[in-house]
Amino acid sequence: MNSLSSTPPVLDAVSTSIGFIFRLLKSIALVSTRTRATVTSTGITFTVSHAQVVQATVFLSKSLFTSYQFNSPYGSKESQNETLSSRLQQRARKRKRDSNDHDDDGDGDDDGLNAAVPISLSLGSLVECLQIFGSTDLTRTSSSKGPEDEPGVKQFLTSSSTCKIRYEGPGSPFILMLKDGSLTTTCEFVTFDDLDGLDDDDDTDYGANMYDDNKTGNAGGRVIRFNSDTVSVLYIMKSQFLEDAVRELDMPGADSVLITVAPASPPQSSHPTLKLIAQGEIGSVEYCFPRNHAIGERFVYRRNDKYNDDNHDDNHDNNNSDDDDDDEIVSNRYPLSSVQKIREAVKLAQKLNLRMDDNGVLDIQFMCDIGDGRQSFIDFRFLPLHDDDEHSRTQAS
Repeated sequence: MNSLSSTPPVLDAVSTSIGFIFRLLKSIALVSTRTRATVTSTGITFTVSHAQVVQATVFLSKSLFTSYQFNSPYGSKESQNETLSSRLQQRARKRKRDSNDHDDDGDGDDDGLNAAVPISLSLGSLVECLQIFGSTDLTRTSSSKGPEDEPGVKQFLTSSSTCKIRYEGPGSPFILMLKDGSLTTTCEFVTFDDLDGLDDDDDTDYGANMYDDNKTGNAGGRVIRFNSDTVSVLYIMKSQFLEDAVRELDMPGADSVLITVAPASPPQSSHPTLKLIAQGEIGSVEYCFPRNHAIGERFVYRRNDKYNDDNHDDNHDNNNSDDDDDDEIVSNRYPLSSVQKIREAVKLAQKLNLRMDDNGVLDIQFMCDIGDGRQSFIDFRFLPLHDDDEHSRTQAS
């Protein structure tokens, strides 16, 4: 493609945080070895899915790179793929029209020039190549996370290895160049233009602040829909507690996990409790997350069409006395084998945001902080099992 050589590459980025990028991508490779990458002016999003019941997404912010240059192929007269250019421009125009609802009077003259460029490639091969240098940047085997772990996280920032990512455009390989001293390794990955993914109009901003449920962005991809307007449960907690729970739930014969918010049961508890329950061959395991500042910083649930925000103000009863004596507030069951796929992400994160919507879709967003105000996010979504409602209630009780 001689014409491509006269145009700037779609992506040209350099990073020294190889270990961090390796661990991020490795955390979602447990779901699938084939990924859809979405390149934008703000970073790269990698999305994987399995059997349409579990989906994982990693957002690599441009702040992770010492150099990040993005050049959209939109409107390029030299473009070798007119179909792709046309589809991208159509989506960009649609998003621009939709953005009017947000009263965004910012840069109105880019005409979609910074919108996403989708690619499909092998995540398994990409992770294997990053492992050449990335696996030696940092080893974190402890399940404990706290201030004492921060120096370990910051080892990502002091790596002597560099990683260069380059993508010329549609039809070109995704190039990864790893350099450590005088040793340089170049890996090229075959790519496919993921046009079909453009038809899914997902507006989740995977780089958004995990406290803001209303932000939208251009992540793209074939996604499991999560309705942020009908959130029935939200719990922001330290990741180490969910890591312990996932490990304990892995018992012989257990094939599903029930996630429920149990009502307050005085005198043992004056507030609802988030519970994870698994039934195996030799018994059951129940892991409880009460309203506790040592565990998490925010617990929001909806009951009787009213939201209750347990923000750990012990002098506020959150109107719990007005709740009916239901057996449960919310309860959904998920395949345990799918939920277990978060085990690498939960080790890497410092904090997580667990949510469920009215359709039972479970969304867990992990915040990974490597210092200096730089963060990346890992997002997992799960579809619930369609058990009989009475059966779910019985198991919850």
